[in-house]
Amino acid sequence: MKQTGQTRVMDMSLCECMKKKLQQATCDKIDWNRKILKWRKCFKEAEKAICGECKKPDKKRK
Repeated sequence: MKQTGQTRVMDMSLCECMKKKLQQATCDKIDWNRKILKWRKCFKEAEKAICGECKKPDKKRK
């Protein structure tokens, strides 16, 4: 992790950051767990939308 001024710049990808936060989400606070799971669902949908457009359709050969 690099520190620039008072803000921190993380070298981790978004996916790695979310995995780390989700692993930490196993706590007794039910509201927090629900919020993290909701975020996970949103990020998963966004990743699916972004990566889904990048894939080229398979062409069948005759």
